[in-house]
Amino acid sequence: MKNLILTTCLIGLAFLSQAQDVKPERKGFSIGASAGIGILNYTKGESKENSTSLTVPNIMAGWMLNQKLGLYLNMPGVLYSENDSDRGFEALIPSVKYWPTNRVWVLGGAGMAMDFPAFYQVDDPATEDWNTGMGALLGVGVELYQSKKWTIDLQSKFLFSKINLPSNQEMTGSALMITLGINYY
Repeated sequence: MKNLILTTCLIGLAFLSQAQDVKPERKGFSIGASAGIGILNYTKGESKENSTSLTVPNIMAGWMLNQKLGLYLNMPGVLYSENDSDRGFEALIPSVKYWPTNRVWVLGGAGMAMDFPAFYQVDDPATEDWNTGMGALLGVGVELYQSKKWTIDLQSKFLFSKINLPSNQEMTGSALMITLGINYY
């Protein structure tokens, strides 16, 4: 039933987006958020794992340089479980977002990757593992609904990270996220 409702909503948005002739005014400060599902594959030491779960709220904020080009700070991520505890495979990525057409955008960037405990499970921050490293983000999206000041889009993002762990070990991982987002210009 949930799948039927979601499919009906997406088809309705697609038809609605085709019937409109509104172009968003992309200028100045811009902010957006999205949520969805993610597939995470990672290696920690000798252990290889993969999981499918909800994404953390993916947040972005930035500045539009013109109607087709913006500079953003993206915070993508996906949750995973390890030793009966939830953790976030996340990043803080400066990126460039470009619209080759009125509805389709692409983005890319590189920055700091993070492997943190989920905020709702932290009792004592001093006893938790807070790991960082380097990450890269690629994405593509299509705006399903456009108004003058905001849009709803379907996003696909790929996050690759190499994170430094204690004892000179590394965590290498990649996450593919499919999300539904809302953006304000």
